[in-house]
Amino acid sequence: MADLTVIKGNYGFQLAITVKDSAGSAYNLSGYTVTFKMWAEAKPGELLVNAACSIVVAANGTCTYTVVSGDFKRAGVFKGCIELTATGKRESTTPWDIEVVDCG
Repeated sequence: MADLTVIKGNYGFQLAITVKDSAGSAYNLSGYTVTFKMWAEAKPGELLVNAACSIVVAANGTCTYTVVSGDFKRAGVFKGCIELTATGKRESTTPWDIEVVDCG
């Protein structure tokens, strides 16, 4: 079962994301640039999405990504993660499964 399921071709909505540390606590996003990344599982070096997120409440680890046209253009199971960057740092969350389904 996928961690996130979206409809192929849909866009203009926001994905609400809470970034957590390895202990499961909210990660403080203060001072970080937050990026949503998505790729086909078989091709991790070829990003299908590599775009900025908006921080909602930094101390709570919450951010959003606004889906744009073309992000979910084909059905299948993909991988996603959040990359956090700051001066002298780059950290990524553990990847999760994203299922893109046809709605008919």
